[in-house]
Amino acid sequence: MWMVVVGVVSLVVGLVTWLYAKHLHLVNSYPNDANAQFIFGHYFNLFGKEAQDHRGLDWITELCSKNGWFYVRLPLAELIPSMNFVVITDPKDVEYVLSTKFENYIKGSVFTDTLYDLLGDGIFNVNGESWQVQRKAASHEFSVAQFRDFMTHKFIKTSKDLGDHIETLCAESEKSGTAEGIDLQKLFHKFTLQSIGEIAFGVNLGCLTKDVQFEVAFDKATELTGKRITTPLWKISRSLSRLNIGLRHVYEGVANEAELNDSIHVMREFSQAVIEERRKLSQQELDERTDLLSRFMVLKDKNGSVYSDDFLHSIVVNFILAGRDTTACCLSWLFYNLSRNPRVEALVLEEIEETLGSILDKTEPTFDALRSTNMPYLHATIVETLRLHPSVPADFKECINEDVLPSGIKVGAGWNVNYHPYAMGRQVKNWGKDAAEFKPERFLSKIDDDGGATGNTKWQFHKPSPFKFTAFQAGKRLCLGMDMAYLEIKIAAIELLQRHRISMSKGFEEATYNRTLTMPMKVCRTDITSKCINA
Repeated sequence: MWMVVVGVVSLVVGLVTWLYAKHLHLVNSYPNDANAQFIFGHYFNLFGKEAQDHRGLDWITELCSKNGWFYVRLPLAELIPSMNFVVITDPKDVEYVLSTKFENYIKGSVFTDTLYDLLGDGIFNVNGESWQVQRKAASHEFSVAQFRDFMTHKFIKTSKDLGDHIETLCAESEKSGTAEGIDLQKLFHKFTLQSIGEIAFGVNLGCLTKDVQFEVAFDKATELTGKRITTPLWKISRSLSRLNIGLRHVYEGVANEAELNDSIHVMREFSQAVIEERRKLSQQELDERTDLLSRFMVLKDKNGSVYSDDFLHSIVVNFILAGRDTTACCLSWLFYNLSRNPRVEALVLEEIEETLGSILDKTEPTFDALRSTNMPYLHATIVETLRLHPSVPADFKECINEDVLPSGIKVGAGWNVNYHPYAMGRQVKNWGKDAAEFKPERFLSKIDDDGGATGNTKWQFHKPSPFKFTAFQAGKRLCLGMDMAYLEIKIAAIELLQRHRISMSKGFEEATYNRTLTMPMKVCRTDITSKCINA
């Protein structure tokens, strides 16, 4: 018996000693790792009090400002390669990872496993051939003029509906005498889901003015999937939730996984009903439809077969996730920044009226009219919003083979390289001493409007390097929906700015972010008044 005890103790002591030696090696190899805790690494910095105070992203940003990068360890990083993260903010390193050595940096298991139940084998959760096939098909659809016109029409209609709904909410608030303010971010999430629902599914979800079942399930699914990121043992909780032995009433992690499964089931039932109805259409009827689901239903896989229902569901959910939450976040932060910068708002409104006319006689915007060449100041204002408040604040790739980045950072095999749009957008090395300021002019210059004949000038937008401004990724995975996002944001901004005065409510002038799969505002309470009667 004593021999067994001595053997077990010796084994434990040996393992701890070996792990501690690995810990010291990492500390010595990465000097900025000195504050990492043995075994736990930086877990409590990222997900403890710092995260509860919504400071996790700022903590990373401050550390990166010293050397341009930072090494992060999660629990048992000494033993598990994927628990090691190198955060980079140097555009040269970002280009190396996302473009030059693209094949060596993939979406790793930390990402794909966490999101698989929600995204399945959709384009944003796969690598290799599956990604290439989906990327090629989607890229073609997004480039077709008919699809662009379809998107523009849907965005204009839904933006007008949003403006009308806000008018109604303002009237109801005034009539009731309440002054609670309007949660503009919630409305933007409804607006973008309504829009992307028609573009992706080809159906009217009806969620702009009321809560609907798919919306509630989708919101809960994304929320609970995001919680997996801060829950290292979520796979155990998922397994326990599937045993159906009542543990969901005892442990929050099990309850979350059970609720996530229920929400995904609701989403799947909805999409399955749409797919089954769509399969009843003739080939000609499908060909005439423009929504993404119908477009993928007419395509064939490499074996010449139609795509399965599971695959079609994953495709649609991937595009809804990419096109809904990210755009809603950007719109929320855009109006937050405009309310804090009245000079910028005035210049945006001036450009809108010069290009499209006033609210009473304005021209309906077109895809071409909204290009950065035609509305450069509005475009620069959106880009500046995304620089400081990227919808996806951090993303990471798994390193397949040991590597050394251009800046000299060593990356182990199986480690994750985290390019960090939030930290990158706030680095003085990238943007100058005024990096913390909201300043659309950093992307603009003045040029002669008519060859110098009258001395009139106009703004010209200068596109930043995608490896420096990484809000839409870069390289081979550059966001396919980037132009669609800009289009939707501009159309909604034009509609609301011309019809309403929007400011942050008293006590909510200073906003911070929430931690989910994206970066929404924690609270977006606004005061809204109408500029025009019967607009």
